[in-house]
Amino acid sequence: MLLMQQQIDQLRVQLAQVLDQGTQLIQQQLSQILGHVNERLKENSEVLHRAQESLGERLDNAARGPRAKKSGQPGRGQPQDL
Repeated sequence: MLLMQQQIDQLRVQLAQVLDQGTQLIQQQLSQILGHVNERLKENSEVLHRAQESLGERLDNAARGPRAKKSGQPGRGQPQDL
């Protein structure tokens, strides 16, 4: 009976070690994944920022563009005398 109890205790220790190793491995992998996700989020944030700047510039140009250009076509550019 004592031998069986010692074997059970050894198995508990081994199981605890295996679980600790597995937990450490999972934590390392999650840390790597989190690093990659953070890199992608930063890249996407930069792309979004540039897109918003570009869109703002295009909207500004569209808002003032027809009045700033002289195209000579009715309805565009400077008002035509009727």
